[in-house]
Amino acid sequence: MKKQIIGKFKEEPRTTIAWLAIGLGLVAWFGVIVSIIVQAILSQPDNEKICLIIGIIFMAFAIICDLSSVITGIIALKKGERSWLLWAVFIPAILLCCFWSLGIVDYFFNSLS
Repeated sequence: MKKQIIGKFKEEPRTTIAWLAIGLGLVAWFGVIVSIIVQAILSQPDNEKICLIIGIIFMAFAIICDLSSVITGIIALKKGERSWLLWAVFIPAILLCCFWSLGIVDYFFNSLS
């Protein structure tokens, strides 16, 4: 049985799950940018603990949103959504997940030695 294609590449997304994946991907990138800016602004010696806590909170929020964006993007693609906007957010979300996964693996391998 052939999968029905809902939308074409040049059209806007038609399903709510595709719009959800796009929104979560944008929120994830916003969380990464805010975390970097907060850490750059608050990187004074007297604000070190506050900077670390705020950075960890924003990065954890960004990781959760990014993983959710990848999962909802896969669901939208399986339903037949083929919008350019979904691909424009979905591919960077996958790359961000790969970088975070490599960072976690690197952290565990370096902590063992």
